[in-house]
This record gives sequence, structure tokens and C-alpha cells, in this order.
Amino acid sequence: MEVDISGRRIKKALDYANREGLQQVLILGGNELASGKIRLKFMQDGREEDVAFEQLIRKHPI
Repeated sequence: MEVDISGRRIKKALDYANREGLQQVLILGGNELASGKIRLKFMQDGREEDVAFEQLIRKHPI
């Protein structure tokens, strides 16, 4: 598990995740905070889904 709080653009952070071979990425920004959800991105196929904070651990244990 890694955390990136550098403030760099999401594209650069996702490029880094690809280079490191990470399977899943959690995205938490202003839009996600406002909606009460976290964006879960599956790096292998690019699929994304929004998951409520309280459901994240139950649905996708890391």
C-alpha cells in the first residue's frame, strides 16, 4: 500500500501506479469528499467505481 499526497496531477500519479504494477488505486479529491464516496480504479482494465466510505472496506478488502 502506498499513499501519494504530493499534490501532483492525477495523470502522473496513475502513471506511477502503472509503473509500480499496482492493481487498485483509491482516488480521494474534492469531488469525492463532497459526494461521500471514494473512486476505486482497477488499473488492469481501467474500470472505475464509486464506493461509499463505509462500504469500501467491506466491499474491497485490501
